[in-house]
Amino acid sequence: MESSVGYIGQLANAVGVGEPALRLLLSIVFSFPLAIFHREVIWPLPELQNHFFMICTGLGICYFNYGLDLYHSLVAIVATYAMIKIFGPTLRLRVASFVFHMGYLLCGYIFTESDTYDIKWTMPHCVMVLRLIGLCFDICDTFGTHAKGEEPKEMDTYGIKKMPNLLQIASYSYFPGSFLVGPQFPYRQYERFIARDFDKHRGYITAGLRRFALGFFYLAVNQVLNIFASDSYLLSEDYANDGYFKRLILMGAWGRMTLYKYMSIWLLSEGVCIRFGMTFRAVSKVEHPDEEDWSAGENVKVGRLERANKFTHYIESFNVATNRWVARHIYKRLKFLGSKELSQGATLLFLAIWHGFHSGYYVSFLMEFMIVYIERDFELIVKGSERLRTILEKPILQPVYYVLLKFYAIVGMGWCLTPFAFMNFSSYWIVLKSVHFFGYLFVLTYIPIHFILKALFPRDRSKTADKKSQ
Repeated sequence: MESSVGYIGQLANAVGVGEPALRLLLSIVFSFPLAIFHREVIWPLPELQNHFFMICTGLGICYFNYGLDLYHSLVAIVATYAMIKIFGPTLRLRVASFVFHMGYLLCGYIFTESDTYDIKWTMPHCVMVLRLIGLCFDICDTFGTHAKGEEPKEMDTYGIKKMPNLLQIASYSYFPGSFLVGPQFPYRQYERFIARDFDKHRGYITAGLRRFALGFFYLAVNQVLNIFASDSYLLSEDYANDGYFKRLILMGAWGRMTLYKYMSIWLLSEGVCIRFGMTFRAVSKVEHPDEEDWSAGENVKVGRLERANKFTHYIESFNVATNRWVARHIYKRLKFLGSKELSQGATLLFLAIWHGFHSGYYVSFLMEFMIVYIERDFELIVKGSERLRTILEKPILQPVYYVLLKFYAIVGMGWCLTPFAFMNFSSYWIVLKSVHFFGYLFVLTYIPIHFILKALFPRDRSKTADKKSQ
């Protein structure tokens, strides 16, 4: 949509943001009162009216943000329904849905991608692509024929009760709480929501407000950090001329700011989904009896992320719903490769392709693969040597160890996010060069460290014997 036209454009100019970004934020924020209206007015009506409400509001949000480009989502939904009817719950459906949706998305990237991060119709479409591919996969897992003993696991959670029709697929796809930026959730979750399986639980009111407010908090923190470490500052001569340690600290602050930008939007969106009453998971029976868990749409584990002292913690706590989707539908289906490393590499390659063609995506995911491999290798060395564990667990070393790990985690995440956020080689190369390729030096340095640690702290014989006996 043309920028700086009408009231939204004038408001965007006044607050100093792009009009597409402001439209996105307004769409998510005003979806919260929309959720309240739905619960009070539309929810008591029959299921048909609820489906129409989801479709109409989702289409309205799509048109408000992307104008007539909304037809791309309509094509995806109709094509999905057609493939389900033509192929049924077979392998052909899985292949056809995956090829069609990923092919359509990649063609969209070819025709729309530019040198900057653009908020265009491909952004919600990449969310929809995963949702519809996942729907087809779940249909095959639920209704497909499986040999005895080879039935897919987790069907109690993901198994669909009834083959969806076109109206239900459209309602699931356009659900206004997650149409723009997610979170991902299986069709079974939405099916249970529409069937009113969660009606006896009322904790969604306070839980939704809590996550929504947390989203605003991180949005404010993002704006504060942006004052000290903005994208433009990292590309400037001033940054390149700062002291080296200061550059690393600012890269870490910038990385945190970038994480908070995504977190704030995801938390706001999750709050909307909770307020609709869609994300119920369970009732706690152990730690806090009778406490309701509304985390089925959780995309950020805030506490885990803030306490992170290694990259594995970030992976476990950031973009949780998408990672869960990828683990179920990509990683676990690559067991035939016979290697966890190959499966993980192929999964990260899929994620990079799903994001687009900019080289920065591939550089970031490759760096993630290497860092996770290093962390696992180091943990195996420590686990295998009681002498090394004794040294690392000495009380006098704990404060130093803690500071080093936090520095590694925060600055390292800023390094890994740099290619992802700046996308183009000419941009992220400037930033990486400014810190003398800190991350790559770390990876290369670990190679001799690995062999030194293995020589100084060989694996305990008892550990080796136990491993052989298993």
